[in-house]
Amino acid sequence: NSAIPENYENDNFPPFKVDGSDRVQASLPIAMTRTAFPSSPGALMAGAVEVFNTASWGNNFVSPIGINTGSETLGHESVVTYIMAGQNKTEVKRNGNFIATLDAGESFVVKDTVLGDSFTSNKAIQVDILAGDVSSRYELRWLAQIPREKWGNTYLSPVGESTGPTAYVIYNPNPTLLEVQYDGAGFSCPEPPCKTTVQSKDDLVLVINSDIILSGDYTGIKFTASDDFYVYAEVDADG
Repeated sequence: NSAIPENYENDNFPPFKVDGSDRVQASLPIAMTRTAFPSSPGALMAGAVEVFNTASWGNNFVSPIGINTGSETLGHESVVTYIMAGQNKTEVKRNGNFIATLDAGESFVVKDTVLGDSFTSNKAIQVDILAGDVSSRYELRWLAQIPREKWGNTYLSPVGESTGPTAYVIYNPNPTLLEVQYDGAGFSCPEPPCKTTVQSKDDLVLVINSDIILSGDYTGIKFTASDDFYVYAEVDADG
């Protein structure tokens, strides 16, 4: 809650300690990103997520990945959910079961998150997911989550590449099968038209070089379906 001088690092001003529960306000719109990495092995384990404004927080989140999400590189061997409250006395439930009461800025960690886990609250929360390969020194991914009601039936991945192939994890939260179509300039699939069927409450992984064949790197892909779903992109999915 302190005003920050324009060039505070060179001024006689106390250093700021960012501990993950800081509240930041501004007189005009700003963009924020949270990033971190351990001292060892360093930036090989770096990650980052968007810091959404509190108006974008929600009361109902569903995990689109979990420890039961398939990965040839064990990229989902550990899936951990981080939940933070913006107001005091925020009650949080996992799959309908109470897990924590949080005050503003407090967080709660849910280890071994399973695909389709739901996290609900009586007051707005923000949710982030970390997924990785246990004991790996470089395979780690951070995901900022959006509330379930903001999921849609159309997604656009602006970039796909084959050198470190991009994988797309498609999650179907619906009670019935869901057909997902994908198209764009500069790629093809082994058996056109390019579409796949995802089981109810399950996910499916499409990988460039096997399920999607690019004619050149850095090609965007559009995913569409008749009902809401979620797509999560993994860059460098082979390691």
